[in-house]
Amino acid sequence: MASCLSEPRQLFEQAEDFELCATSTASLDSPQSGRSYWSCGDALFDKDSAVEMKFSLACLMIVLAHSSFGQSADIPEEPEHIAEKMWKFFAQGKRDAFEIMNGVSDPLLKQKASRLIDALTDYNISTPARRLEWVGVDMAPNYVLQLTQDYLEIETADNAVRSRQTVDHIHLVPALDDMYLKVNACILNRGTAIGSVSVEVHTKKSGLEVSNWRVICIAKILRLYPNFSPTMFPQLSSPTKWSLAPGNYIMWAEDPQTGNKSATQEIPIDKDQECDLTVP
Repeated sequence: MASCLSEPRQLFEQAEDFELCATSTASLDSPQSGRSYWSCGDALFDKDSAVEMKFSLACLMIVLAHSSFGQSADIPEEPEHIAEKMWKFFAQGKRDAFEIMNGVSDPLLKQKASRLIDALTDYNISTPARRLEWVGVDMAPNYVLQLTQDYLEIETADNAVRSRQTVDHIHLVPALDDMYLKVNACILNRGTAIGSVSVEVHTKKSGLEVSNWRVICIAKILRLYPNFSPTMFPQLSSPTKWSLAPGNYIMWAEDPQTGNKSATQEIPIDKDQECDLTVP
């Protein structure tokens, strides 16, 4: 199973190396063409090609990540590695959101990108202490997968903006919302890292609580991809309680006896909370 993760991780590292190289070296101006170039090792790229390569790498990363993340949830990672990953995703998310906010015309995308930037600024993500505080934090299942997907979608949108490509609203909006809720959970947690919150769900019919319904949920950012499956709360309602990663969720209830299903509800979660599901 480790081989499933090796390719996406190598691509992450290659993309990071290219980005660091491209952004940290001085541009070289060609007097003949009037174009500017970036150097990377022994290679020389014009700026448009460099941006296109970075955009292509990001797209390839998403394709491979979708096929492997859902299969690798049980592979343990070192706490220090997870902490470094959390900090990187949030810090890079802030930079990418800034570029998105300034590069798109859609008012909704601007508002959501601005909200994420404000939350990450309040959380003070740029300080070195933020990198360390994620070590040993208790994280609910799929927290890392959700945040990874947020990061990939936001990074891809940033690359699309830079290369004057069309931004995928369907994937970007859930990513901006989900990362915002994860950051806001930290702010609400006295400004410190938190990876799990308690959610208590009540199933109700005509305003009255009814029992023996199975509550099912999936993070909205993961619902976009078929290889991520919904998860059932461990006990039947009502109520039923579980620890979830902060984020934006799609929830519904099913009657285990008849198979009847409730309508789905979108429920944002950024703190310990209770919520109601209406059942038929």
